[in-house]
Amino acid sequence: MASHVFPPPPAIKPPAARTRTSALADESPREAPAAGRAAPRADTPAVALARFIYRLRRCRQELFGGALFSEPAWDILLELYVAGHEGRRISVSGACEAAAVPQTTGLRWLNQLEAQNMVTKRTDPRDARRAHVRLTPQAIRKMDELLNDVLALNGADAWI
Repeated sequence: MASHVFPPPPAIKPPAARTRTSALADESPREAPAAGRAAPRADTPAVALARFIYRLRRCRQELFGGALFSEPAWDILLELYVAGHEGRRISVSGACEAAAVPQTTGLRWLNQLEAQNMVTKRTDPRDARRAHVRLTPQAIRKMDELLNDVLALNGADAWI
């Protein structure tokens, strides 16, 4: 069986410089960093790769439709991983939107991720009708490990 070497993804521009010039433009749901929260962690090759994978999935969905390639849990994990590194909070509805599935489907996947100790939900102290979701330390470690393993396949420089 032939071994395939994938071409590197496009260079990832800083958030302020992004423009919608292609289907790979950033379309993940964004919320501003929470007031008074710690500064975001430094951007890493693993975070850049997670952003790219998420954008590639949205592009693929746009071209082929959502029925062929649906992995809501993975989309949620990717979005929460990047959001955590950017210091952004993601609401439950934002996580469902990131999965590009109906709200009920997104909620079902969030509940499964919570049961597997991958995400935690917290009620917004300013609005009890709203909850935010984030990765658990265990999920962050697993995402770090997976993304860094992928980067090591071709070397980090080939991906970013």
